[in-house]
Amino acid sequence: RDNKPTIPYPNYWSFLGGHVEKNESIEHALRREIKEEIDYELGDAFYLGRFDDLEGSLVHVYKSRINKELSELTLTEGQKLDFFSFDEIFRLKIPESLREFLIQNKNKIMT
Repeated sequence: RDNKPTIPYPNYWSFLGGHVEKNESIEHALRREIKEEIDYELGDAFYLGRFDDLEGSLVHVYKSRINKELSELTLTEGQKLDFFSFDEIFRLKIPESLREFLIQNKNKIMT
């Protein structure tokens, strides 16, 4: 994430995503946000669940494959883009609510 004091969790690692706009479905928002943030047309996406973050937002989590090398993606928001293994994620500075979601949903994430 960016290091701006006006955003939730500045200078943390997090997943790509954003807000659902008025009259927009959650899945459409997912595809729009991925296109906006890394200029990638998302294929199949699988819903993993949702959680309330500590900033008062309801977060819906999906998983999908990205069939490009990291160098082929263009990051337009945040400071850095990278891929991590499931275990590596827990060594990063991530929001606690995301950490809990990942722990509770490991089986769904890893299949």
